[in-house]
Amino acid sequence: MDGAIPSSAQLAASVAETLRGLSLLVPLLVLVVGIVATVVWDWFLSREKSGRVSVIALIVCHISFLLFIRFWKESAPSSQLMEVGWRMLIFDPFALFFSIFILISTLTVVGMSRGAGELRGRRMGEYYALLLTASLAACLLVASTNLLLLYLAFETLSLSSYALAGYAKDRRESVEASLKYVLFGAVASGVMLYGLSLLYGMAGSLELREVVRSGVQNRFGFLLVVALILAGFGFKMSLVPFHFWAPDVYQGAPTPITAYLSVVSKAAGFAVFMRFFAPLMGIRFAWESQQLDVPWAIRFDFLSLLWVIAVLTMTLGNFVALKQNNFKRLLAYSSIAHAGYMAAALVAGNHFAYWAILFYFVVYAVANIGLFFAAQLLNDSKGSAEIRAFRGLVYESPTVVASVAVLLWSLIGLPPTGGFMGKFFLFSALIKEGVESKIPSFYYALVLVAVANSVVSLYYYIAVIREMAFYKAPDDLPRFKASKLAKGSLVVAALFLLAVQINWSPLSSLSNTAVGAPNAPSTPTVSGAAAVANTPSDSSGIVTQ
Repeated sequence: MDGAIPSSAQLAASVAETLRGLSLLVPLLVLVVGIVATVVWDWFLSREKSGRVSVIALIVCHISFLLFIRFWKESAPSSQLMEVGWRMLIFDPFALFFSIFILISTLTVVGMSRGAGELRGRRMGEYYALLLTASLAACLLVASTNLLLLYLAFETLSLSSYALAGYAKDRRESVEASLKYVLFGAVASGVMLYGLSLLYGMAGSLELREVVRSGVQNRFGFLLVVALILAGFGFKMSLVPFHFWAPDVYQGAPTPITAYLSVVSKAAGFAVFMRFFAPLMGIRFAWESQQLDVPWAIRFDFLSLLWVIAVLTMTLGNFVALKQNNFKRLLAYSSIAHAGYMAAALVAGNHFAYWAILFYFVVYAVANIGLFFAAQLLNDSKGSAEIRAFRGLVYESPTVVASVAVLLWSLIGLPPTGGFMGKFFLFSALIKEGVESKIPSFYYALVLVAVANSVVSLYYYIAVIREMAFYKAPDDLPRFKASKLAKGSLVVAALFLLAVQINWSPLSSLSNTAVGAPNAPSTPTVSGAAAVANTPSDSSGIVTQ
């Protein structure tokens, strides 16, 4: 009966389920405790000893990381769904993968920050508090299925990033970077909020699935809303035409923060984009009760818009990078181009594309953070992050040169590095969709553009290698100096990318689990990769149409 009083067993089950849901917040609460602790402890330290608060940031990130690993082990084998607060947060394997990725990246950035010359002698309590706040917001963002919570997490991540970009406030470049970041971010955020409000007005709901279901009933109105929302997501992902902030911010911000923005902020943007627009690409998460039937006209309009954005993003990023003299600025345009490659894979609109993007993100992150760390070491020892500062480095530190060369080689996407496998799988997703589509040229043309852009990127990546190996060091710059630990870190990053090429199965398996694929490709062939994409998932990850 509807009015029946629940039994004690039902009450106990309800309480247990509620407590289980609240337990999912423990990793996030640990970060909150760390935020407060870093600020409080910093009050009792002198400016010279302020850097010690990094220990708290390392500890809380490790604890949160281990807790998310535990949830991963509980949910991944059976793809068990873990939800909080009437499904405002969904900790499925997809969200857990990105949360773990975010925390590992944050740990790496904290390690970079401890030795960064740009941050030496500053009070660091607020710095690490802001870094933990940004990571907390990013973890919330990747798990959000409620428009209000999604926007709050988005804004928290943005505000923390603005402050971090300008943290070296005695440096004009840092202040200028922060100001530009705020101005562009405010516009993007306002446009996105307007789109979300229109979407809420169309649907009368804040639940992600419901607003898309109601929105697709109005083709042109919904596409307008999608374009507005893309402004916010595209800002985080550095997609054209929302990329204008990236070059100046990457160059002017402290190098550890530049690395953070290029990886964590971009990852959060892609994760929420992939979850939000999954129905438009014929993909559903298995905790959703049924596949959303999106009219082909709306889906094709959306994919066409994404097609144009992907082409513009990778083309502009690569061609403008050709003209750069500053290494951090070059990596900024490189990061824009790589966002274009991943956006191109999304045009495939299939399960394999999601898997390929997660795989690619890991190898991209390792290479990108490693190169920004090399830029930091170069700036600290030579006082410059210009590309000319790399000249003659092979005579001063051949270990660093070899490691940096491998990282650059991976970003190009050439064997024997993980970047080759990553790009191979991204392009395979498009080829697979082209084979099955009635309009194969739509997908094949995008593959050709992406391959052509990869060829263009050869020039500016190899130019850095040429500077390191075939030119003498400038007389006006001091010799390169770095600790054994710093050099060892670059070697580890390079070895990881080489190992992924040799045996990509572990990373492939993790990515497959995150998106719900039952098997990972075991051979580097388009047919083998497509075979996995053709296999529908029955897990609580992602299910193809």
